[in-house]
Amino acid sequence: MSTVYRNDVALNDSSKDFTFPGPRHIQQIAVKLVSTATVGNRRIVARVLNPAATVVAQIAAGATQAASLTHNYMFAPGLPRETAVVDNSLMVPLPMPGLYVPAGHTLRVLDSAAIDAAADDMDVHIVDVDPR
Repeated sequence: MSTVYRNDVALNDSSKDFTFPGPRHIQQIAVKLVSTATVGNRRIVARVLNPAATVVAQIAAGATQAASLTHNYMFAPGLPRETAVVDNSLMVPLPMPGLYVPAGHTLRVLDSAAIDAAADDMDVHIVDVDPR
């Protein structure tokens, strides 16, 4: 079983895509979102899209993030589903033994409300393993 660490820390983007050539179990998704002053509530979501870009799975954070804040989100198996931010952090459970992403599918992590998609800054770090 091979473990891979991936990240996307490009600025001014609140939607990140990761495409996998082979099947993967996502073990952890760490997200840091720095929201601009643009008013609106952001909701961080992890989606699995098939090759036709149809959403086949979605896991959403249990609370939203307002303007001008920095929050850290941790998606991982076994975590409780939090509905309130504590010390700028929020935990989100993934299925056990990890979120399955089939070959050719895409994992998209984004602000589903797209409040200021071209200006909010999102860092995403992923740990995934090959289930074969």
